[in-house]
Amino acid sequence: MDVREAREWILQQLTAGEDAATSLDLKIGDDQNLAALPSFRVFLLDMLFLVDPAASVEPARVILQSESSPDEWAIAMRNLARASTEPVDNALLREKSAQLLRNAGWLKNPTSGCLEAFDVIVHTRNTSLTPDLLRLCDDRDQKAARHASFLTLDRLVQANPKDTLTML
Repeated sequence: MDVREAREWILQQLTAGEDAATSLDLKIGDDQNLAALPSFRVFLLDMLFLVDPAASVEPARVILQSESSPDEWAIAMRNLARASTEPVDNALLREKSAQLLRNAGWLKNPTSGCLEAFDVIVHTRNTSLTPDLLRLCDDRDQKAARHASFLTLDRLVQANPKDTLTML
C-alpha cells in the first residue's frame, strides 16, 4: 500500500473499534517504536504513527476521551506528544497524565503501557503532579506504580529542578 491507502485502512480499522489481544506486554524498543504489542488496536496506533505521524493526532485525541485501556492511552499519549506541537495538545496530555495517576483500577495491576505513560509527565514537565507521584511512592501495595513514580520524580528533577524541588 502507499501511504494514503495505509493511512485510510488503519483509520477505518480504528474506527471499527474491534480489537484482539496478543499474549505480549507492550514494550518500547530502542528506536522509541514498539517492539511488542499487546493488542491489534495498539498495533494500529503504532503503525499509523509510523505511516503518517500527523494523521495519528486526531485518533489519539479521540482515544483519550474515554478510558479504553491503559495501553491504548499510552500509545495515544506517545503519538500526541511526538506528532503535535499544539499547546492545546500539551494541555490535554497534562490533564490525561493526571487522570491516569488517579485511576486506581489501572494502577492496582498496571500494564507495561500504563507504566510507560508516566514518561509523558516528564515530557510535559508536569510538576503539578508531584503530590500524586509522592503519594504513589508511599504506596507499598503498588510496587510497579511506586517504582515508576520514583523514576518520574527523578527525571522531573533533572528536567525542571527549580519547579520540582519547590513542589517537593
